[in-house]
Formats: sequence, structure tokens, C-alpha cells
Amino acid sequence: MRFWLRFYRAKNRCRGAKKGFTMVETLVVATLFSIVGLGIATSFISGMKLWNEAKNMGFSKYMFLLDMETVSRDLRQSIDLPTIGFEGSSQKVSFPALSGDSIVRVTYELVPDENALLRTEVKLEDIIAGKEQEKFAEDKIASWGDLSLTYFWFDEEEQAYVWIDNWEKEQGIFSAIKIETSFKNEQITKSIFIPIS
Repeated sequence: MRFWLRFYRAKNRCRGAKKGFTMVETLVVATLFSIVGLGIATSFISGMKLWNEAKNMGFSKYMFLLDMETVSRDLRQSIDLPTIGFEGSSQKVSFPALSGDSIVRVTYELVPDENALLRTEVKLEDIIAGKEQEKFAEDKIASWGDLSLTYFWFDEEEQAYVWIDNWEKEQGIFSAIKIETSFKNEQITKSIFIPIS
């Protein structure tokens, strides 16, 4: 019996000695957990930043392409009306179009100071009455970079289709318009064919 009692006490003494961790072991484990936690936190934060940038860039680009579709829709709804006519330069285009139940002159022009595309709409009755400077609707489409417009038409002398920078009212209706612009360092080109040409 004494043997078992001694054995039991010795066993408990050995267990007592191995119950806790030493200070060095604790510091090593804490350091390792800190390094791993810091790595996980850093990668999570940088991932969230990248995700937010991609999300914002995607939304901005979506809105930009939607604005470009608005321009395309207006050009496709253009009509042949010599009173207003089709005019254009490398940074501005003006043409007659249908808007609801009325005929209007739609003008798109780049405002370089604001990097915005300005859409102006004047009704035909105001143009005829000479009140076009007083009565018009304005809308700004933001986030446009450098804008370049060219016009597609058939050159009788060359007997070929060519792109030109300026369009006069006397030339009639251009066959297509090419919009070249930049959006956050990305070049975007869109050609819009005019159905009535």
C-alpha cells in the first residue's frame, strides 16, 4: 500500500510540473499568432480596397456607356429637316430629332473645362419664332475625356466613303458619326449609323 501511495504522489508531482507553459513558449506562440494575424488583416484590407475600386470603376464605366447610348439613341431618332439641318465639328454635333411629340434640334458639345458633354434641346417652334436663346433644355453628361467626332459620307470626287472632321448644313445628312473618347485612360470608339441617310 505504501508503494502505491508513493507512486501516486510521485505521479502527481510530475503532472504538477508539466501543467503550465513557460514564458518563452508563450512569447513564441504570441509572436507567431501576431505575424499570421497581421498577414491575414493586410491581405483582407488590400482585397477590400481592390474590390471597392473595381466596383466603382465598373459602375462609372457602366454609367459612361449608358450616356453614350443616350447619344446614339438621339442620333438614330434624327429626321431629315433642312430648316434645322445637320451640322458638326470635331467637338460638337447638332441635328433635328424627334422628342416625344415634337421636333427639336439636339446639340451635343464637349465642355473642356468641366470634362462634361452638354446636351441642349431646342424646340422647332422656338427656332422659327427666334426664341432659341431663351427657351432650351440643358443636360450635362459627366466623365467624358477628350472627345473627337468624325462624319462618314460618300465623296463624289473620290468615289469613296471617307471620314471628315467638319460637317456643314448644306452637305445634307451624314451616313454615320464616329465618337472617339477616353474614359479613365481607356480609348473608346463608337460608330453610329444614321438610318435616314
